[in-house]
Amino acid sequence: MNTSEDKSYQILVVDDETCLRTAIKKLLNRAGHEVQVVDSAEAALTLLEKNCFDLIITDYDMPQMKGNEFAAIIKQRCPSQPVIMATGNATDFHPSGKPSGGVDWILGKPFSVAELREAIGWTMARTAVASTTPDAPAFLPETPGVPMPNMPWPTAPGESRHTRVRR
Repeated sequence: MNTSEDKSYQILVVDDETCLRTAIKKLLNRAGHEVQVVDSAEAALTLLEKNCFDLIITDYDMPQMKGNEFAAIIKQRCPSQPVIMATGNATDFHPSGKPSGGVDWILGKPFSVAELREAIGWTMARTAVASTTPDAPAFLPETPGVPMPNMPWPTAPGESRHTRVRR
């Protein structure tokens, strides 16, 4: 039985860079999550017609459709769908990783495993609060009173949970 401390999620990763898609999938699989990956927003939209995911992690800078455009379409179809967008230009959207437009969290690239874990934890905690409290705030501030789910994250020998993802 899963508790908030060991929750496993079904996650869709959308990124046109094969190496990054593969790395994120491996990290999330090792943490106990079920992960599917696609290389474009268009492929993700097709997959979403027949599948549901607890969380979508998308790149911003993809050909044909940018990540924020993809997130806006997702939020039109399902406003409660959690979306994290990764970008090398995070400060162009909103400082401090807080929501912007159709995304729930902006993750700056390059990011560490700890930063990915934080983004997933806060996004899913916000979703859980919003589903039980209709008038919950759009963003949970980083305060000691708001618990973040504790999800296990793998580390290689000699690495800590805060080691940057190597490319």
